Amino acid sequence: MRSVSPSIIVILVLFLGNQVLVVKGLLDDSTNNRTRKEQGEEEEEDSLAYSSSSSQSSSSSSSPHDVDENRPITEEYERTNRFLELMHDIVDGEKNKEEEDTRYVVKYKDGISFQTATARGKIGSHEEVIHVIPKDKLQVVRLSSLEQLQEMEEREDVEYVERDHKVYLQQAFSEEVPYGITMVKALDVPDDNVSNRKVCIVDTGYDLSHPDLPKSTAGVTISGIGAGNLNWFEDGNGHGTHVAGTIAAVGDNGRGVVGVVGNSRLNLHIVRVFNNNGVFVWASSLVSAVEECVDSGANVVNMSLGGGGFAQFERDAYNRIYEEDGVLLVAAAGNGGNTAFSYPASYPAVMSVAAVDSDGFIASFSQRNSQVEIAAPGVGVLSTVTGGGYRRFDGTSMACPHVAGVAALVWSNFPQKSAAEIRQALTKSATDLGPSGRDNIYGYGLVQADRAYQLLNGDLTLNPTAAPTPELPCFDSPAGWFDSDGETYNCQWYSRFGRCRLYGSRFENPDNGKTANEACCACGGGQRGQDHSETGKPSSLASSLPSQSPPGTKSQTPSARPTTLPSSVPTESKLPTSKPTRSGTSSSRPSSDPSLNTTPAPTAVPNESTCTDTKNWYDSRGMRFNCNFYAQRRRRCRFAGNFFRNFDQTAKEACCVCGDGTTSNRTLLV
Repeated sequence: MRSVSPSIIVILVLFLGNQVLVVKGLLDDSTNNRTRKEQGEEEEEDSLAYSSSSSQSSSSSSSPHDVDENRPITEEYERTNRFLELMHDIVDGEKNKEEEDTRYVVKYKDGISFQTATARGKIGSHEEVIHVIPKDKLQVVRLSSLEQLQEMEEREDVEYVERDHKVYLQQAFSEEVPYGITMVKALDVPDDNVSNRKVCIVDTGYDLSHPDLPKSTAGVTISGIGAGNLNWFEDGNGHGTHVAGTIAAVGDNGRGVVGVVGNSRLNLHIVRVFNNNGVFVWASSLVSAVEECVDSGANVVNMSLGGGGFAQFERDAYNRIYEEDGVLLVAAAGNGGNTAFSYPASYPAVMSVAAVDSDGFIASFSQRNSQVEIAAPGVGVLSTVTGGGYRRFDGTSMACPHVAGVAALVWSNFPQKSAAEIRQALTKSATDLGPSGRDNIYGYGLVQADRAYQLLNGDLTLNPTAAPTPELPCFDSPAGWFDSDGETYNCQWYSRFGRCRLYGSRFENPDNGKTANEACCACGGGQRGQDHSETGKPSSLASSLPSQSPPGTKSQTPSARPTTLPSSVPTESKLPTSKPTRSGTSSSRPSSDPSLNTTPAPTAVPNESTCTDTKNWYDSRGMRFNCNFYAQRRRRCRFAGNFFRNFDQTAKEACCVCGDGTTSNRTLLV
């Protein structure tokens, strides 16, 4: 009598929405006498069953126990079972919860017993086989009663029965409080009432799927709108998601980071105006975006962007929004590292935010001008990025949300206060970092949430501001000082980009033995009082005047012009590993910082002298991205020249084509 080989159960799992369709087909070898040779190679590759020799089948006994113990089990069969096991666990997740007390693993004594049980598909009338592990003669079954378990344990062909158990990922979830959150004292202010405030973020979008960013819940709204066909809840760039994380990343969830307001109760409104490239948006479009923020009921608007020049329509719109609508406007001061005005930050109605590092020193890229109002952490800021991850970014774009978040947090405790009163509280309570009082580098100082709260609550009394004693002028001493690397590296060179802090105590003049920190006023040295040098001119960073028209004056620039995003190509923070390789030319640095200037070109053409790129410089992306790379397309200087810092220099600092290098007079390319 011909033996009938086991039936094959083929389970096809199809995902249709949230439903699972399981199709079962029974293929009986008793009605299909084709041999493997007749079935061909295609069935050999696609078969999900284990096969036996047809000649052995025809000559063997009909007893189901007459199965070769050493018969090979095909790879397809094992792979199918592994697949089914995985799909069962994923698709039937709710059922898995019920299986915890009924799921057992049965170990058979030999292969014959295992194959016989597997061929039957069921152990008894009620037991269900979940899946099998052939090589170990294991069967995973569901035993729904104590009687079934006892019956299984007493079987002669069963070696033992054990309960199955769950295994979990051992991912070490932990939450980090970024240094900036601690630095601005955000965790020291009550956040119970933040649901009465709304922050509007005008940026590249918001990764709504990020596990560490808040979602809409009862009483809290996370909403938004995108320009054109852009979705506000997506962010292909990552800049906006990073900004949002600094403001409101969820705290106490055991993962990622925490924002200034980390209790998931702050309302957010996202206005996406940038596409994934994050290159620019028109100033008129930006005004429309801020109007959308006002219409949504926002109290604070975060604008981590800037550029271009002064425009009357823009200034008037922001003045009205601040004074009449009572909305606090906060913007990034700019990443040029010079004294130029960046807009919208430099309009009177907008708070201009400078960037400092974890030690409170001004960031080399942060703008320095008369409109800088307050400072916040902006170097190596850790926050959320698109795709569920976290990265450290540099930029005044990163400093800006610290101030916006603090403003909303403090304001939530005093909702009766006006935007102007909150703004005044932030500036009055800031920790002074530079010269006494307001200065062009730090503004009024580092924003402090706790002190602003205490001031408004009547718990902080500020000392009356006495008239400052006129400070004696400072002169470099000796005049004409330069360091051991040559005349290029004089006090003017040290006055820029934080070079005093990096190199001020390292390189002495070979003749007088003085370092920059001892000889240069810009580095805190020099000599105050009467000048005994021939020049009689004080050297100070503050003496550099901006080349643009001051805020509030009309400009001849067109009103419709692009506003560039300072961190449009966000990059991870990288600290310089060594002192940059410097060229040995004898020409000196400019006597004042170059400024981004979009006003018409001056009638007098600057006297250009020979310029030399910083020797062997390339940006942080690799050796290919050197000054020649930036020279091939001059727009690269415009859009990436302030990013990808390497050897403590960006392309705008190292490359002549981008406006620096080592020459005495030049016009900066913007």
